[in-house]
Formats: sequence, C-alpha cells, structure tokens
Amino acid sequence: IHPDVLQLALALLALVVATRHARLGDIRSAIALGALLGLIQGTKSGAPYVLPMVLIAVLMGASAARRSESALVRLWFASKRLALVGAVSIAAFVLSTPYMLFDPYYLSTTRGAWHLLSGTSPLIPITFSTWYYDIVQELGRPLVVSILAGVVAFVIRTARGRLNGPLTLALVLGAGNLLWFTSVGRFWVVLYYLLPALGLLSIFAGDLIARIGSSMASLGRFGFWTKRLVLPLALLAVMLGNARPAALAQSVAEGINAQRTPQFRLAAWAEKHVPANSNILFDDEAYFDPGRFPIQATNAGVIRYTDLIQKRPDYFVLTDGQFSIWITVKRQTQHFSKWSTDPYSVRLYQDLIDKSRTPY
Repeated sequence: IHPDVLQLALALLALVVATRHARLGDIRSAIALGALLGLIQGTKSGAPYVLPMVLIAVLMGASAARRSESALVRLWFASKRLALVGAVSIAAFVLSTPYMLFDPYYLSTTRGAWHLLSGTSPLIPITFSTWYYDIVQELGRPLVVSILAGVVAFVIRTARGRLNGPLTLALVLGAGNLLWFTSVGRFWVVLYYLLPALGLLSIFAGDLIARIGSSMASLGRFGFWTKRLVLPLALLAVMLGNARPAALAQSVAEGINAQRTPQFRLAAWAEKHVPANSNILFDDEAYFDPGRFPIQATNAGVIRYTDLIQKRPDYFVLTDGQFSIWITVKRQTQHFSKWSTDPYSVRLYQDLIDKSRTPY
C-alpha cells in the first residue's frame, strides 16, 4: 500500500473517531484518536496536519461531557484528555516505528528529508502559487471555485450559530492537510500528499450545490424542473473545466509535470542516445519506452557491483540527490569494500558519484 493512500485511510478513520469524541468526550475515543495520530505520524509524518482537528475535537468533547460545568472545569477536562491522546500517540508511534530506538537511521533521514523538502528545488522554484496552480490544473476552475464558495458558505452559517460538528472537523482536517504541505513543501509538488484535503474539501462543494437545488423548490413549477438540472449542470461544468482529466494520462505526462520530473528528461535523452533493445537496470523510479527498451528492470534497491556482474546490464541508472535521501546518508558514512554483498552497500555510488568528495 502506498503511504499516501494509507495515510489518507488513517486520516479519514481519525475523522470518524474525532467526530465521536466531539459528541461524547469519552476515554475510549480519546485512546483511539491517540493511536491513530501515532500511526499517521509513523506512516509519513502526517501528525502536524491532524493535530488541529484533534485539538478541536477534544475541546468539543469536553463541552459535551461537562456541559453543565464551568468553563474552567471543561478546560481541565480537555487538558487531561489531550495528555492521554499525546501519551497514546507517542506509544503508537514508537510501536509502529521501533527501529528508531535502536538505529540513528530514522532520525538522520528525517532530518535530511526535512532540510531537503523545505529547501529550494534545483529544478524550479516551488512556492504557494506553484502548489495552487497545480491544484487548479488538476481539478479545474469550476470545482475549485465551488469548493471555495462552499467553504465560505459553511463558515458563514457556522458564524451565525449553526454548528455542524462533523463538517467542522472535516474542514479543519482538510485545511490542515492543505496548509501543512503547501507551507513546508518547497522541493516538489506532489498532489498525492493532498488527498485528504482534496477529498474532504470537495464535500463543501457538494453541500453548496445540494442547498442551491433545495432552495429552488420554492420557485413553483419553474423551480421543480430547475432544481433537477443543478446537479447535471454542475457535473458538466466540472468535466469541461477540468484542465487535466484523469483519463488522459498522456496529457499529464506531456504537461507541466514533464518539465519537473527528471525521469521524463532521462527518457527523452535515452530516446536519442541509447541504442534500441538495450538492457537497462535502475535503482529507483524510472521510465523508458517499453517498445524501444523491452529489457528494463528495477533493482528494487541500491545497485551494487555484484548486481552489475550478475545481471550485466548495458546501461544502469544511479539515483542521486533529492530522490534518494536514505542513500545519500549512507554514502556519507559507509565504508564497505567494492565487492561487499551487503544489501545496502552504496560503494558503487561512492565510486562514481562521490569520488571527488569522499575518496574511499
């Protein structure tokens, strides 16, 4: 299971549990919420964008469980629940990532990933506008405008005293996911990171369309037929306004991402410079025209000297820099022999890429 999809499933499950806790404030939902928070952090460091929803759910749960008590009592109740959620989340995170206690690999790669992803991309400058431009390109303007209008309408209704707990938590979770990754993501734009936000915030577009249709019922016979056209017209607008329909994978490959993805640049280079039917071995993600290069494979890990002897490729691809953080860390510290059979030996990378910097 891809970690982005797993994190999406856990985040949606956390939303369900948070909704229960906001309604009851019970200890069982607090424990479950803490466990999910720890698992989300262990999946792909997603706890920061879930925390605002957890905080609001705990405050709402304290108000529900201690409705007749004073504000000070409710605040003390909420602080105890937050402490419980925090303790359980730490335990769940450690249990799901136990090697962090015995090996510095996790902490070193996490620091490296944070420094890298929050830095500056060598390919193209990544800003807020870059993320939002890609979102509009992917969803289309009609859907994005509908989402924004739906969120604004919901906030106005909430400000007037019509609190909807589940939708409030969904809005906080979706907005947290969106703001977290668009704020810290300065190395590349990966919309998979925003799956929770794009899914949850789209609910508000649907809610707005449903309310518009319902409001037309008061227009008599004209409204009777008009309200039945709202949904088809909305779907048609989204379909026609979608800049990159999901079915058109070729458009995505040739579109804006083609200018940012080294895999496509390598594929274009190989088309011109690598003989057809060459045997190609690569360590990470790569793409080569299967019609021109039918013999290609991933090594499912680092490539070693022993792999080259065993598989004898005509060409091989070593991934450098931002696309192999954990390899980069090992290249700086490892001292294996040339013919080491260790599955994580990076001697080949040190010899071919780092020779001038680390001459082992």
